[in-house]
Amino acid sequence: KTVVRLRRTEGSNPSPSLFSSREASVQAGEDRSAPSVVILEPREHVDSLRDLSDATLAEMGVMLARVERAVLSVEGIERVHILR
Repeated sequence: KTVVRLRRTEGSNPSPSLFSSREASVQAGEDRSAPSVVILEPREHVDSLRDLSDATLAEMGVMLARVERAVLSVEGIERVHILR
């Protein structure tokens, strides 16, 4: 089971980016309850996804799809769970 999480936590200390753009970044997360965790995080801190610009939301949507495809290409991975 692989988890892709959308989150932004004030004061968080993110791990090194796997991918980064002007609007968002993708990092490897740590979660012992899942074989792997990937965190997609906007660069801008907001209280809710609805507060992000349309450009950021569009870019994060594309990044989310790319992350899911990459994870599913790993042998033995059958599903991706996306959590907010």
